Amino acid sequence: PRLDFLTYIIVTRLIPHHKQQYNKYYYKREMPSWRKDFKKEWIMLKEKKINHNYVIDTEKWICGCLGFLINRFFLCKHLIQASQFTINKSFFENIQRQGVYPFVFLQSQHILQQSSTQLMQSNTVDNITDINSNDDDNTESSQIFEEYKSLLRDALEIVQEQENSNNVQWAQSVQGSFKGVQNLVMDIKSYKRRITNPRTWKDHNRHTMFLNLQDAYFKY
Repeated sequence: PRLDFLTYIIVTRLIPHHKQQYNKYYYKREMPSWRKDFKKEWIMLKEKKINHNYVIDTEKWICGCLGFLINRFFLCKHLIQASQFTINKSFFENIQRQGVYPFVFLQSQHILQQSSTQLMQSNTVDNITDINSNDDDNTESSQIFEEYKSLLRDALEIVQEQENSNNVQWAQSVQGSFKGVQNLVMDIKSYKRRITNPRTWKDHNRHTMFLNLQDAYFKY
């Protein structure tokens, strides 16, 4: 379209429409759609049953569960149920978005005085300062890999012994026990053969979430 006609449309139609919508939000006559979704998810997660314990820090708003990583608002049932926010009408009306983490800003006047991190000491790591830095990381990672390798060597030795004795009945009876390892290997092989690079955390499962793909590649 011609530039003068485009300018006319922007000035007479587009700007007044957005100004009217902005005034609705500003004077709280209408709630932004993302706020409605936020409230709905918060209430739903508040009622969910917690089956597993994860490392959480409600002050930094961090949780180690998968649900936290894939949630658009970085919410999860563990953080919500461990937090000490005063939930009322104004709480959801005063939620604000921001350009730094946490991307949804929870105003301090809605927080109770007692630290929620202290209340959850049985399920959290005390005084978390940086989840990526830990003096024991190298020792723990070396130990866990040694345990895995030892377990796999023992399992392979048992399988070879039963194969040598042609014990098919045993092999059939333990198929369920090897199913988990089979799923792990199949998931990782399938992940490495992906045609496109995964776009979100939803493209992962527990077998591929933290997989190091240094030696793998994606086709573009």
